[in-house]
Amino acid sequence: MVVSLPLCPASLTLWGVGASKGISWVGLVFGMGIISCSTGIGSSPSINYALDSYKDMSGEVMMAVILVRNTLSFAIGYGITPRLHMGYQNTFISPGFVGLAITMTFLVAIKWGKSWRIASRKRYWGYVADGTLGH
Repeated sequence: MVVSLPLCPASLTLWGVGASKGISWVGLVFGMGIISCSTGIGSSPSINYALDSYKDMSGEVMMAVILVRNTLSFAIGYGITPRLHMGYQNTFISPGFVGLAITMTFLVAIKWGKSWRIASRKRYWGYVADGTLGH
């Protein structure tokens, strides 16, 4: 996650500034590649953390993670398109910092994740025992 932290804003800034300044398509493709890499680098530890924390509900965990990921991907397109009147540079710098803020949420999980898991253990084992989530 620490690797993904600077990659998200840097890649969106590279793409936005590069597109506004008319750099070669190679620079834009490089920026898009970094965006894709940061998504993969950032999502793998998140999925692993969730699956390791709630092993007996792995199907539900994966469904929730995929739902959040797809919702954010959908929202990004709708969030960026109306801002294009600001110019490519400003349009992509601001989502870069939003991405930075979202990526930094792993620090919250590091700080309070264990206490959250301890607090939710009775409810978790209740779900597992009852099979109330569709098993």
